[in-house]
Amino acid sequence: MPETGMSEAISAAAADVLETMFFSPVMAEAALDEAMSAPALAARLRFSGGREGTFAVRISTSAAESMAANFLGEETEQPASGQVQDVVCELTNMLCGSVLSRLDSKAHFDLGHPELVDALEAATPDSVSRAFELGDGAVAVFLHLDAKP
Repeated sequence: MPETGMSEAISAAAADVLETMFFSPVMAEAALDEAMSAPALAARLRFSGGREGTFAVRISTSAAESMAANFLGEETEQPASGQVQDVVCELTNMLCGSVLSRLDSKAHFDLGHPELVDALEAATPDSVSRAFELGDGAVAVFLHLDAKP
């Protein structure tokens, strides 16, 4: 699959999921190195079905905390770290499902359980990646499709 199509699917899915589910609109696309510089949380999952691969999200700690508060309906209190981590995993799951359905709407995909990973290990070197500036930080999204047998 051409990298352009994967990048476009990531961008469209990020705009849709971040705004509708997490009330965090994408302000602009960001440079990947910029998005990778702040302290962050990351989650990754494996998927199989129509294609196999890995999907990962790396989000700055400040954006993750704000997004978790929005998602959980917290107005004044900062969510507990466990809640923030759960929301990062849920974000990963939602984004992955949205990206994969945009890449192949007729295929069936099985998504693994998102797991927190070291923020520096979120992506593989050959991942297609996009980064986005949010109001409170940045998020980077990584998609790796395994080679077809």
